[in-house]
This record gives sequence, structure tokens and C-alpha cells, in this order.
Amino acid sequence: MKSITLVIVFLLPLVSSASSQITYPDGRLDVERLNSILEERGASWRAADNERTGMTRVERMQTFGEVIQPEPSSVPRFKKKNRKDLPSSFSWHDWTGMGGDWMSPIRNQRNCGSCWAFAAVGQVEGTYNIVASNPELDINLSEQTLVSDCFSGGSCMGGSPYWALVYVMDIGIPDEACYRYRAVDEPCNLCDDWEFSARKIQSVQLLTDTIADIQTIKEALMIEPVVSQMEVYADFNGYHYGIYEHTSGDFEALHVVVLVGWNDADSCWYARNSWGASWGIVGYFKIRYGDSGIGQWTYIIGIDTLRVSLPDTITICVPDSVELVPDVSGGAPCYGYDPPEYSYLWSPGNCLSDSTARAPVAYVAEDSWFHLTVADINGTEAEDSVFVRIDPHLDVRLGADTSIYLLTPAHLIVNVDGGTPPYDYHWEPESLFLFQDTSEQSIFLEEETEFSVCVEDARGCFGCDTTFVSLLPNPYLSGIENIKGYFLTSPFPNPAYDVAMFFYGVPKEGTVEITIYNILGEKLLVPVSGERESGIYRFEIQTASLPRGVYLCRMEAGSFNQIRKVVVFR
Repeated sequence: MKSITLVIVFLLPLVSSASSQITYPDGRLDVERLNSILEERGASWRAADNERTGMTRVERMQTFGEVIQPEPSSVPRFKKKNRKDLPSSFSWHDWTGMGGDWMSPIRNQRNCGSCWAFAAVGQVEGTYNIVASNPELDINLSEQTLVSDCFSGGSCMGGSPYWALVYVMDIGIPDEACYRYRAVDEPCNLCDDWEFSARKIQSVQLLTDTIADIQTIKEALMIEPVVSQMEVYADFNGYHYGIYEHTSGDFEALHVVVLVGWNDADSCWYARNSWGASWGIVGYFKIRYGDSGIGQWTYIIGIDTLRVSLPDTITICVPDSVELVPDVSGGAPCYGYDPPEYSYLWSPGNCLSDSTARAPVAYVAEDSWFHLTVADINGTEAEDSVFVRIDPHLDVRLGADTSIYLLTPAHLIVNVDGGTPPYDYHWEPESLFLFQDTSEQSIFLEEETEFSVCVEDARGCFGCDTTFVSLLPNPYLSGIENIKGYFLTSPFPNPAYDVAMFFYGVPKEGTVEITIYNILGEKLLVPVSGERESGIYRFEIQTASLPRGVYLCRMEAGSFNQIRKVVVFR
């Protein structure tokens, strides 16, 4: 535990003129008399019998403990933004606009002065629901871990909500099943695998100390519920509904609760207590702004859902400028901000267009590292780095069908990583390709062939790759002697721009005629006519001289007649 100067707040009992009127001699609360006084004075709240009203003063005092606060100057401060767009009312508890109740179920501290622990844990549990965007998550953490001597900053005699939160930040707190609440001081008795269920927070910041600044608390409440100190007077024990204001009864103790929202129309806070669901409004209460010291010593926490990711490496081919674009997600949600607000800090900043921009431009003259720190609105941080290297070579990969059947097309595809589009392509063997400037090719082969492609990007970066395509015997054309009959292949390419190529097969010596017609049936060309021996042949037609349109290629040999269609583009 770090050493720190503590501010211990003591309040002397304040005797109300009506003190004797609402309590019996042993300190039990006279609820009927209290309600009469509330009605006489026009109070906006009412009392009811509950577990606490039946306690004697001595019994009630066993449920209170000393509340210890840190020296304010030693604690990081939340930075108020003076937002002008705050709603007039807001609550994390049963507020339909946020999709339900984002707080975990109400707990009961029982006969132990552990309100400080329950408030800290209640804040952590509710905030986990919020950052997970799941109001039903409702993790149940172990208050007994803080009350026992696992944590040296508190017990049933009191403790510090701030140091409890620091403990959750530094060590973590397991779930209730690991160490169940016993409402007693005892040696630490964590389960063996407590670290596996332990939850942590990443930051604790002070909102207010002895001055309950309403604007600051509201801005924090838009992010998450917040712990708050208050003063408890005898009448508060009987609270049932309405907006509490201290009306009658002695001061009994300092107490720690969780603020969950507000309502400006009623000038009140919504708050969560730790006296069980049979007290108040199912464990909650409303209290007038500034009453009973509410809003003093409030804290906000950060839970690490913030993520930032940069590419491991960015490659440029020449000294140049490059934009650094991070992927940022998570962080503290905040009503009214979509996405959450982030701040950015890049280093080194001397070669960046703006070291506080989300995606600055880096001016890179040599291989360089750039580091980014992102912070959300409650101060939680995440970091990542990117390496920018200068390399004139593009990463070019030529993919292909490495083995194909004779007279079936080989498909060639080139993939380029890095560089700056557009890309220029150059294919080899050049004579086999009708077009060069494309990333994909399909081509018929008559023999095994090695292909290569070279790619150049817009900045002159360059890369090449090579692949070899072998031919397999076509099961239908495994040899001249096995050709079962005449055939005419579809043209390649199709559509055709300048040239269309065909293959045809002749099973035995005979006369073959191939004719090209337009769509009207008019004869245009006769590229093949005459005697052919048994074999496989290729021919081409020059489509560059043909108008755009659809053409028919007809092969006739004895009784054999087959037509293929070819489309000509310009």
C-alpha cells in the first residue's frame, strides 16, 4: 500500500429540536411520528418500517464505520468539459432510454460498517455492465475480499472507498463465489484460483472532494455510476419513497453510496444504497442536491475496453509521405457521444502533420517507428506502434493452375501487397497475351509454359513473380488415335477484341470447312477449307476488322455440323 496523507472527516452529532420526537429512548425509530413531522413540514418524502427502523441506536451504529478519504492533491482529477448538452434527467437504474437497469442487484452489508466496500464494488459492477453494453451481465464481485485483511485499507470498522478502488485497479477482486460475504473481520480466505475470476479497473479519478460540484458529477454520470459520500441522520434510516431531505433526527455517521443519475425538475440525485432491497425504493433513494453532504468525495473509474490497432508494417518504395490510420474501438461510453471521444498522441512528432490527430501524415525519409497513445474520456489509455520502411520492391504473387488439360484454358491471377494503385502489368511470354494491362489472364496452351508478370505502381515501386504451367493429357483427347470424333472448341478469348482463337479436331482424314457468319446468316469468312489428316488444329480470326456484335463459327465435315458463338467488342 502506498503511503499517503489521509483526510479523516469527523462530524460531531448535531442535535435536532425534534430528535426526541422521532426515536424511542433506545434509538429505535418512531416511523408514525416521523411521517407526521414530514407531513407537517411539507416534506416530499415518506418513511416506513424496515429492518433499520427496528434497530436500537447501538445496533445501527454497528452498521457504520469510519470513512477515510485521501489527500485531494495526491489523487488524479477528472477534467470537466462544461458540457452544455446534458439532459434534464438521466439514470443508469431502470432508465428505459438506456435499455433497462444497468446496475447489478442490490446487496445488503448487514451488521458491518462496510458501506465503503459495497459502494466501490457496486460502482465497478455497474460500470462493467455499461462497458460491455450488456445490462444483464451483472457480475457479482466479492465485498468480503475488501473487508477481510486481503485488503489492508478497511474492515467492518470502516475504510476508504478510494483505496478500495485502487486495490481493484492494482490487484483485482474475484467474484462472490470465490469469497462469499460474511459481514465480519477475518483473515484473508480467497479461493485457490481467485485470479482467474478477478476483475480489474484501469484508473481511479477524483471528481469532487468537499465541494459537491453538480456539473462535474453529471458529466461523470453520463459515463458511469459514481461513488459518493453522504451524512446519515436518524430520519434517513426510515426512508421509503420521495425526495429525501434531512428533516429530523441526530447525525449518526458518514456513509458511502453510489450515485446513478439525476432529475433537474426535482433538483435531486438518484442513488443506490447497500441496506438491502426492503429499504427505500427497492434499495434506491432520491436525495435533494446538496442535502446531507451528498456529492462530496465522488470518484470515477476506468475499465479497459479501449483497443487501438495499427498495421505492423507500412512499406513505401521511396522517401515520401504516408497517412497513419489506426483502428480504435471501445473505451468509456458516454451518452450523447457516438462514437466515444478519444484523444491521440503520436511520437515522434517532429515529422508528423499533427501529433494529436487521429490519422496524421508522416513524412518518412528513412525507416521509422511511430508510436500512438489513445486515451478515452475517463483517462484509460491504449497503445500501439507501426514501422514504416522504405523498400522499392512490391510483393507480387502470381497464382495459376499449375497443371491443366490440353485445350483447356490456364487461369493466371496476380496479387499485389503494398504500393500505390493504379498498377501497370507486363506479362511474358508477350506473344501469348492479347492484353497486358490486367491482373488476370486466361489462355489456351499447346505446350508447357513458364509465365512471368512484372508490376509497377503509381510511385515506381516494382515487383515480379514467375510460375510454370504443365499440360496433362486430356482424357478425351489423349492421342490422335483416340479422338472419337470431330470437335470445335469455343473461341478464346470470348468476348474478343482483336483476335479470336479456335481449336478443332479431325478423327480421320477428310474434308473440313469452317465458316464465319454474322447474326443475319451472311457468310463473312472461310478461315478453314480443304482436306485434313487426323489431328488437332488451331486457327485464328482477326476480329479487329469486324464490327461490334455477335458472330457464328460453323464447322462442317461430312455429316458433322457444329456452331460456336463469338462476341466481338471494341
